[in-house]
Amino acid sequence: MGVIKKGQESRDAVKNVNIKLIILWNSQYNHNSMSQLTYTFKVVYTSNTKEYSFEPTMSVTEFCTDVKSKAIVDFNLLELEIVECGQYDNVNGHSPEIAPAVQDSDTQIAHLYNPQTTAFYIRPITRVTS
Repeated sequence: MGVIKKGQESRDAVKNVNIKLIILWNSQYNHNSMSQLTYTFKVVYTSNTKEYSFEPTMSVTEFCTDVKSKAIVDFNLLELEIVECGQYDNVNGHSPEIAPAVQDSDTQIAHLYNPQTTAFYIRPITRVTS
């Protein structure tokens, strides 16, 4: 154990308070920067893209509903599916544009989709009428 010099305790106390303030500021900054997750959406086989922002606590089901309501207007589509990009050699074939659509879920989008590494396709649904 070392000898404590006069005034060292107060300097250590100030240092500890400063460290706690920095940690508190960082946690609030990180929380505030996570207030919205922004993803890019692209209509399959086109160059039409759009960015939409969402609350990180939103469920996948709410996410899909919100995307559909925005994309129907922005891309002038009647019906659509949302597909996570980058699914090469999927169950439907080699092209990621034909991969299975995102399925409804109660899982929060922040737990599944990192906006820095994830983008989505908007795939129009065309109905054949006779």
